[in-house]
Amino acid sequence: MASNRLLLQRKYGKRRYKRLFDIVGEGEVTEKEYFQKVEYLLNTIIKFRCSSARDGRSADSMDNCISGFKSDSGFRKGDEVWIVIDLDCKTRADLNDYLNIARKHKCGLAISNPAFEIWLIFHFADASNVINVDNCIDRLGQYVNGYSDRNKHLSKMQITSENIEHAIGRARSRDEHRANETSYYLIENCGSSVYRLMENVMAASRAYGG
Repeated sequence: MASNRLLLQRKYGKRRYKRLFDIVGEGEVTEKEYFQKVEYLLNTIIKFRCSSARDGRSADSMDNCISGFKSDSGFRKGDEVWIVIDLDCKTRADLNDYLNIARKHKCGLAISNPAFEIWLIFHFADASNVINVDNCIDRLGQYVNGYSDRNKHLSKMQITSENIEHAIGRARSRDEHRANETSYYLIENCGSSVYRLMENVMAASRAYGG
């Protein structure tokens, strides 16, 4: 009987901790809605915080924001912090500010040139003819009905695990052999290193069974 009781005992195990992705970016609409969709689709935990400073010192605002949430009691070892920025209207000196903040806080830096929209285009196509922000937004409007400079909502954008993988592959192909200089490479070349962040998000989702 004792052996039977042992067989009937419930086995308890530790539930895998779901990694948190804290993302601070400049976009009040597009980036926020994209990561909300990703969080729901992949069953992950993503907190997006907009830190766009009206005085042009977005880097300082992000620095303060990251300091705040890294000291939050809910932040655990293994969680990730990422800065997501566009290179539109930014100089090499501006980029150095963001690189220094990323090093200071030991967080990731995901850059899109000319704008975050190029990362969204990669979900559907190669974006080989994107040359500036206006062109980038117009091109995205070909794949997301109604998207424009006046309407940056993503309610009509279909995001799937498959097209995220396509986006990762397309963005990574432009970054090949430039792993140590991606940030500066993107100053003069259109592309996006958001794929690096999304590789980690996808891996965390698979690990948790999302």
